[in-house]
Amino acid sequence: MAKDIIEFKIELEGIKPKIWRIFQVESSITFNELHKIIQKVMGWEDYHMYDFKAENTNIIDSRSESFEQVLGRDIAKNEIKANKAKLFDFIKNKGQKVTYMYDMGDSWEHKLTVKNIFEVDDSKKDFPVVIDGERACPPEDSGGIWGYENLLEIQKDPENPEYEEMIEDWLGEDFDPEYFDVDEVNKKFRRKKYKVK
Repeated sequence: MAKDIIEFKIELEGIKPKIWRIFQVESSITFNELHKIIQKVMGWEDYHMYDFKAENTNIIDSRSESFEQVLGRDIAKNEIKANKAKLFDFIKNKGQKVTYMYDMGDSWEHKLTVKNIFEVDDSKKDFPVVIDGERACPPEDSGGIWGYENLLEIQKDPENPEYEEMIEDWLGEDFDPEYFDVDEVNKKFRRKKYKVK
C-alpha cells in the first residue's frame, strides 16, 4: 500500500546563519503529531505551547490544558485544535508555506516550506525521516533570538563576568552552535519506544 509523503524545509526565523532542517512525514498525521516531530527534528524539548498558521487557519495547541482558558476566550471560527487537523486537509501544493510558533514567551517562529509531495511504497521506508540540516537549536528558555545571540557572545568570552553562570545554567561546556547530526536525530525516530501520537 502506498502512502503520501510531505517533504518540508523548516527554518528558524530571525537567526543568521540559518538554523534549518529538511524532513519528511506522512500526510495523514495531525498537526499535533507534526509538532512532536518538529520538536525532535529541531532539538526542542516540548516545554511550551505552540501554534501553526496554514492558509487562513490558526491550528492551536491541543494539550490537555484548555487553550480557551489560556487565551481567555472561545476558539474562533478560523481556529482548530491541532489534534483535529490532518496535514492532507491543509497542505496541498509544493512551495506552500506554514508558520509554526513555539514558546509564546520566547517567540521562536519557524517557517515551513513544502519542498515536495509524493507517494511511496509503504514497505520501502520509515517516516518521519530527516534528510539534512544545519546548526544547533537554541536551548529552551534562552530568551528568544536576542537572548540566544547574547548567550553566544558570552560563550566566546571566558573573561565575561556572566560566562560561568551562562555556561553552567544554559549552554553547558560542550555546546556547539554549529553542531547538527542527521543520523542522531533519525535514531530517535527509529527507537521502538518512539511514538508520534
